[in-house]
Amino acid sequence: MLSEDDVTYQENLYCDGRVGKKIFENISKLNYLFKIGLLEMNLYSQPKNWLFGGAIMLYIIDYGMGNLGSVGNMLKKVGAQFVITSNPRELEKATKLILPGVGAFDNAMRNLKELGLIDLIKFKVLEERVPILGICLGMQLLTEGSEEGTLEGFGFIKGHALKFHFEDNTLKIPHMGWNEVKLCKNSRLFAGMENQENRFYFVHSYEVECTNKEDILTTTVYGYEFVSSFEKDNILGVQFHPEKSHKFGIMLYKNFVEGYQCLGQESYPYCS
Repeated sequence: MLSEDDVTYQENLYCDGRVGKKIFENISKLNYLFKIGLLEMNLYSQPKNWLFGGAIMLYIIDYGMGNLGSVGNMLKKVGAQFVITSNPRELEKATKLILPGVGAFDNAMRNLKELGLIDLIKFKVLEERVPILGICLGMQLLTEGSEEGTLEGFGFIKGHALKFHFEDNTLKIPHMGWNEVKLCKNSRLFAGMENQENRFYFVHSYEVECTNKEDILTTTVYGYEFVSSFEKDNILGVQFHPEKSHKFGIMLYKNFVEGYQCLGQESYPYCS
């Protein structure tokens, strides 16, 4: 039988921003369900959100280098159902992925390799064409590599992450704080945000240089103009932190959750 702490832990792993909190607060009902054997399976490992009556689509990849709690809290605000996991068998069920990231490039790729996630993520993105959103370091990981390290990135986007280089020594590294992003092309990720000034929160020392200019979604100026987000088919990356960007972040996450579906014709049965 679950204790109240156990249920709180389950709630953190298995989240539904619309109704999950209300259901999980009712500890007595959950205990009753366990007594009759309806919830003997771990909620964290379910392929479907059967408790709430719909398929879980969105999976946040946990490889030990992301501010997962902040991302999850923002997703709750937009009513998203999601699972945070590092389990490859769980990620096989994903029809949408978020790859957060804070830290060093090589450490991130090494962690992903040790968890057995690199080939799986490549299959999900390239073969099933599952939408993936890389955040901060996660965006850089989607490129071919970074001058910060020696390991290869996923290579979904042609380009590399390079350290800021300024002739003006008054500019500090990392680039930290609020800054404006300028749209370079139309995108569902910025739906409803086209005719306004969009400001997001940044913390980074490296910036992505895209080989193919058509992949660039937004640019930002810090000393010089750099790529602050990219989009190519089902592959998206943002250098800023939407989860720290208040109303702008809420709109962006809402657009990703509601506006992107699997592009593959033959993929896992939960792909819409």
